[in-house]
Amino acid sequence: DGTLSTFAPATVSTLVAARFEHGSVVIGDSVYVFGGFGGSLLLDSVERATINSNGTISSFATVSGVTLATARDGLVSTVVGDSLFVIGGISGSTALGSVEAATINPDGSLSTFSPVNGVALAMGRANFAGLSIGNSLYVLGGASASQLGSVEAAAMP
Repeated sequence: DGTLSTFAPATVSTLVAARFEHGSVVIGDSVYVFGGFGGSLLLDSVERATINSNGTISSFATVSGVTLATARDGLVSTVVGDSLFVIGGISGSTALGSVEAATINPDGSLSTFSPVNGVALAMGRANFAGLSIGNSLYVLGGASASQLGSVEAAAMP
């Protein structure tokens, strides 16, 4: 009916690592959470929870052997075909323009992330928005050395 109830604590355990400015996606019956800032350090870890048949999610667990190539927070993530892309973000005080990808295996599991050669943002940015429209991925705003109002687009063939 277009309404939303009041939020309440979910009946699952917490994330393995407390984090903010992280990425998350749903792939099949799994929720993946990755990257972000863990209080005193940038995170490269990936966590996974299963979506139960009643719509709740299981406890999160660290995905062994799967990490981001570069720890980052303030990133954008998207699924295109059989790939999960992590775009931009910040590492230390540097806004990143780099793009990483993990292969989504037929069972929904992920390979480790690797840099995507030849693909980068025109300007490194963090804390921005990303959205898919048709065959294009757009990134909007964010911050680099200052706040950004620029928009970039990449084709998704």
